Amino acid sequence: MERQWELLVLKPLKKLGKTVILPLNLIVVVDALDECRAESDLPEIFRLISGTGDLGSIRFRFFFTSRPELYVGRFPRQFFQGRFFERNIEKVTIAADGLALGLKNDITLFLEHELSAISRYHGSGDEWPGQLQIQDLAQKWNGLFIFAAATCGFLAGPRLRNDEVKKRMSKIFADKIEGESPQQILDSMYRKILYHALLEGALDDEKVSRCNFFREVVGSIVTLFDPLSTIALSHLLSKQSDSVLENLEALSSVLSIDKGEDSTLQLLHLSFRDFLLDQSRCGREFWISQVDAHAALLKHCLNTLSVSLQKNICQLSDFSTLKENIDAVEIALYIPRHLQYACPFWVPHQLDSNEDVPCDDSKVYTFLETHFLHWVEALGLMGRLGNGVKACVQLSDYVSGAPVSSFTMRMPKSH
Repeated sequence: MERQWELLVLKPLKKLGKTVILPLNLIVVVDALDECRAESDLPEIFRLISGTGDLGSIRFRFFFTSRPELYVGRFPRQFFQGRFFERNIEKVTIAADGLALGLKNDITLFLEHELSAISRYHGSGDEWPGQLQIQDLAQKWNGLFIFAAATCGFLAGPRLRNDEVKKRMSKIFADKIEGESPQQILDSMYRKILYHALLEGALDDEKVSRCNFFREVVGSIVTLFDPLSTIALSHLLSKQSDSVLENLEALSSVLSIDKGEDSTLQLLHLSFRDFLLDQSRCGREFWISQVDAHAALLKHCLNTLSVSLQKNICQLSDFSTLKENIDAVEIALYIPRHLQYACPFWVPHQLDSNEDVPCDDSKVYTFLETHFLHWVEALGLMGRLGNGVKACVQLSDYVSGAPVSSFTMRMPKSH
């Protein structure tokens, strides 16, 4: 690599630099650093570029692009020091009419051009596929250009008949495609990202711990009924927030990760969630069982509630104080975000988990026996009593529908 850089780039430019009178600014675009075959190539690339030296009247500026892989972000600053500037390009959200900030989204423009050519080739008519389907496709791919390109290739087969092209379009929306398809290309990309983030170069015990962490934390992210921040999720799962953030940064290609306390952890693409929940697509090592994830969140919610709930949780001096007279900041201080999540959502997690029906010896029974009134008080302070009523009805219906053999009967305590 060093010899190529010297002979093919530096030597010709040094020669050119002696012949130009005015300064010549050259902008070099290096695209997709994350696609380097070996991570060891990156420091070598940056070392060569940063050591360019004096080229006379020629000045270099480099423009790097990459998915936000953790291993890519480690290198530039140490080589370029104060001369390195980093910018994150936010994903553009496509509005309902297919427009973004008054301009058509790039994927929409691409689909219009390509599908128009496919329609002309196959004689599908000017009405196919229609602006509405193009907008639906653009939203379905959720910013993934590779998926849009693969879709057009999937529809552009020269041997396809007109009716087959239309059937293929229907299958894309139904996510029922066999053979070489856009979904397979997307799945391959996701598997590559996860393998690189979790398994590549790791020892066997490291692979096990990383996959377990992935299933617990990312499994929670894709299963939560309401998104949480890194800090709130760490508290809910009883983990150090620094450790959670450090591990999640390796997945920044597929997760929106912000260190702010009020920001939420979210998937960059909804298709990633569908991929993770389908074992046939992602494979056993990356598969997240939604039922198991709900069971784990139920356990964490009950632990959080049992540890945090208490009588007069906001330490009010007067029990008759109306909720509207309590400062929201004070409520948030005594009922932090992870506790605010656990209060309304532990029952939905119970219903969607593989946990046994609550009985007299269960954690659910113990929690309700000890903290039912504390739970109702917290829901009232949060303004979510309606959730509590709904949860009680759902839990009652759930228990009532269970076989009698599911229960261990004992006499209730007298109060």
